[in-house]
Amino acid sequence: MTPPGGGRYYPTRPSTAKNDLGSVGITRSSAWISGFLQKKEKRDGKLHMKTFGGTSVELEALSQWLASQKAEPLPATGSN
Repeated sequence: MTPPGGGRYYPTRPSTAKNDLGSVGITRSSAWISGFLQKKEKRDGKLHMKTFGGTSVELEALSQWLASQKAEPLPATGSN
């Protein structure tokens, strides 16, 4: 994966079905992701734990990039 703005992606922990965003674009739109990151939308009845702190341009770029992620979802592992 390439993060917004280029560069390299270095995961800090192994991906699990719970924290993997590689397939978020299959079920969520850019607008929904933007709202979720701004604590305007809920996922599983909960708001995002922290409001996005970047600029509106950064929020738009991140939301669009995440919405483009449509890889096969990871299988649930039962951990986390």
